[in-house]
Amino acid sequence: MRTDNFAARAEKIYTTLAFFIPFVAYALTTPKDLTKGIFGSDSGELITASITGGVSHPPGYPTWLILSRAFAQLPIGQTLAHRYNFFSVVCMSLAMLVLYLTVRKALGNDTPTASITPLVSVLTVAFGLTVWSQAVITEVYALNALMVCVTLFLLATIEFEQPPSWLIGLAGLTAGIAATTHLTSVFLLPLALLVCRKRLPTVFLFGLGFIVGLSPFLLIFLRAGSASPIVWGTPGTLSGWWWLISGEIYRANVLAKSAAEVVDRVRPFIRFSGLSPELLIPIGAIMGLILGIGDEEHKSRNLFSIGCLTTALCYAVYALSYGTGDWRVFLMPINLFLALPLAVGIQQFNWWGLLLPILMVMANLPAVLDAQSDSVRAEGMRVMEEAPQNAILLTNGKDDTLFPIWYFRYAEEHRPDTVVVDYNMFAFDWYRNRLAAQNPDLLTLEKDDIDGFRRDNRPHRPVCEISLQPFALSCSGG
Repeated sequence: MRTDNFAARAEKIYTTLAFFIPFVAYALTTPKDLTKGIFGSDSGELITASITGGVSHPPGYPTWLILSRAFAQLPIGQTLAHRYNFFSVVCMSLAMLVLYLTVRKALGNDTPTASITPLVSVLTVAFGLTVWSQAVITEVYALNALMVCVTLFLLATIEFEQPPSWLIGLAGLTAGIAATTHLTSVFLLPLALLVCRKRLPTVFLFGLGFIVGLSPFLLIFLRAGSASPIVWGTPGTLSGWWWLISGEIYRANVLAKSAAEVVDRVRPFIRFSGLSPELLIPIGAIMGLILGIGDEEHKSRNLFSIGCLTTALCYAVYALSYGTGDWRVFLMPINLFLALPLAVGIQQFNWWGLLLPILMVMANLPAVLDAQSDSVRAEGMRVMEEAPQNAILLTNGKDDTLFPIWYFRYAEEHRPDTVVVDYNMFAFDWYRNRLAAQNPDLLTLEKDDIDGFRRDNRPHRPVCEISLQPFALSCSGG
């Protein structure tokens, strides 16, 4: 009885630590202002779209926009950006808690380290650079990780227990909501089919739940009429709505890289001289799968682990072949799915496994701290202070300039006399139409003619050409 009580207390402690250790680490390392961070160039646009009631870049991310704005009303943080960054802290910490419960459920109680092993595995994942970097900045990936982990927990419950049918529908619902936080969450569907293999009629329940979970996309219709300066496309029409939520503008980037280019992307991860510590996660997961081969006692667990690995491979193929420079961030969910097989591998090392999360912290803390100091406030506020009265702020077509300028101008509401116009966005009819509707004094918006726009507006308003990286501000006219 005493042993049972000790085990129960230990499990409660480990469960608490699974949340609080990542939470404290993330809270201490989250930037207190707007920053580019690591793969965080979208932060300014996301905050501005959220706080002004707009629609962010495809697929719109309606669930993130609504929940983050509600969280940002809390009286915490030093800046608006700090509050949004802290939303990611909370979401990712909760994701690690749910991931711990998932791994704990799958491992059962058949080993002396049954409680500590899931904790070590989850902390290893929590302090990997891709997870940690997204836990401390304003991005959609922390909320996505939470919804993916909740779905994974529900699928594990279905696999290892005899749940009521409604739980299968709930798993479909959370998977659908996950897809509204990032479209790559559709990679959960093969794992769901594997889990439902014993009860094929339940596939219908999962599918129904998934469709209902996609319903936040309908909210984009309501936000289409917003007065926000950021509404991508024309989501008030059916065709414009589908263009947005399907991510059509980014479709050419999917599977855009050749096999040779994919190899070039993989090579830095496996070069011995610069071996990434995060590579220990898939190595440990593969070790766990190999050790599980032929283990009839844990056949269901091993099959679930294989399903998780297959899902991770789908993410890997998508990320490595994606046609933009931020492809690395798409690798983040892989580590979530490898936590279970990694835990099986860690079991073989007993207490030595504790070295893994410590190694992750030592390897990745410097990069996270460097990102903390990468604030863009000095450059952004310099533009706000030096731009002439009624200036047109013409950004250079790069996200690292446009999105911060959007944030300082519209989210923090500096310089209401100015208007932001972007060189690249000017090519879209819907963008120019929105500019015209909100700024009727602007000329030459009826066609894609940025040179004509500059020429015709200079006599009436100063036109300032802006770059933040490196900083440049050149104004003329007015």
